[in-house]
Amino acid sequence: MGPGGPAQSRDNHPSTRTSYTTSNEWPQCKVQESFEPGEREMKRIILIVALFLAACGTETATRSSPAAHVSATPTAVVSQTPTSTPTPTPTPTPTQTPVPTPPRAAAPAPPPPPPPAPKNLCGAPSNPWGFNFCGGATITSPPGNFCQYFNCIGNFWNGRGYVIECQDGTYSKSGGIRGSCSYHGGDLRPLYQ
Repeated sequence: MGPGGPAQSRDNHPSTRTSYTTSNEWPQCKVQESFEPGEREMKRIILIVALFLAACGTETATRSSPAAHVSATPTAVVSQTPTSTPTPTPTPTPTQTPVPTPPRAAAPAPPPPPPPAPKNLCGAPSNPWGFNFCGGATITSPPGNFCQYFNCIGNFWNGRGYVIECQDGTYSKSGGIRGSCSYHGGDLRPLYQ
């Protein structure tokens, strides 16, 4: 009986015992420590060894035991005798090794042109528009960022004239109008473009 049946013991072979228990466990196999193969197992082992030795080039393999004596002889033996035909060794043809040429260096980029010589502004502060005190047309519509380059009076953008420098170094947009720079020491000079 299988699992769950009454406990019993089977002897399938004198060297192996299988025990079945009443629990739902798989059968437990126990192998006795002394294993003595029977005649049939001995023949199989000898046959396997003989085939192995035959495959390795041994012509005859024998194994004797108290139970049996078997001799195996391979039926076909393949023998290869290498033939020694001298083959000429090719003489290497000398080849000229190419000499690497150094890469051409790119022509250096020409240096950037020097910055233009500072324009003579006749004492006017440096500015991107070239406004100066040297002469030219007066400035009635200065750019919106004019006061970033020139020190303007507080109400500069309310002026309705041209740009002038006051005596204290500030700039007004009331040039040509009576009272310009009145709180800054009076008019000094007009600014030109």
